[in-house]
Amino acid sequence: MLHDSAETLAAYLTKQNRYTTLAAEMALQAGKRASFARIAFSPIVRFIKFYVIRQGFRDGLPGLIHITIGCTNSFLKYAKMLERQKSDAALR
Repeated sequence: MLHDSAETLAAYLTKQNRYTTLAAEMALQAGKRASFARIAFSPIVRFIKFYVIRQGFRDGLPGLIHITIGCTNSFLKYAKMLERQKSDAALR
């Protein structure tokens, strides 16, 4: 079986946008809430955990790109949750 994982950065980021939307929806359905603190600190904690503690820096530039996308995804998930929370509150 041949697995071709080559895709453009644009295609990858489009896919990640869908994933963060889905993750936000699932978290809200599970009763989780977003806050400004979570939006601000989740990407920082993720960076420290994966890039520093788990030594993602050893992967060089690809490692830095990977963690940057991961941190952005974390930010986007909570930002989308907060946006939805505010939208839902406005409808009430």
